[in-house]
This record gives sequence, structure tokens and C-alpha cells, in this order.
Amino acid sequence: MKSDTVLPQRREKNLVVQELPEQMLVYDEREHKAHYLNHTTALVWKHCDGQARVKEVADSIHLILGKPVGIRTVKHAVAQLESFGLLEIAI
Repeated sequence: MKSDTVLPQRREKNLVVQELPEQMLVYDEREHKAHYLNHTTALVWKHCDGQARVKEVADSIHLILGKPVGIRTVKHAVAQLESFGLLEIAI
């Protein structure tokens, strides 16, 4: 995945989202699966708006957490979210 071309878009249809302390529960009604996202992965998912590239997502999360979040960390989270079927990837 090239961070300069990928515009991750979170999927919003057929999902039930519950924010919990330091994590998020996302239930996929289409697949009948629940996914627990850690705090960083939940922030990545929230910032995947189809407009921000991976570096921009990392920069936004850095501002929220007050500490740097590496591109590699965001790429890993995006790959995980995609494997869960929680993203639509636009290039």
C-alpha cells in the first residue's frame, strides 16, 4: 500500500458502533461479526473519510494523542480494518 495514493474510507452501512473506554466495538450486521478495535485502530477508522491519505490520518491522530503515530502503524491498522471488511479503499 502506498500512502501517497490510498484514500481509506470507513464503511458505515450495516454497522453498529459502540465506543468504549480506550476501545471500540464494531458489529458488522452483514457478516454477523463483532470487532474490538484498540484505541489507535479506532482513531484510524474514525479518520478514514475517503479524503485523507494514510500520512494525513497519522498526522491527525498525532494531534489527538499528543505523540507521533508512525505511518507503519497506520498502514497496519488500515490493513487490519480492510481485512475485517470495515473499509472501502479508493485509489
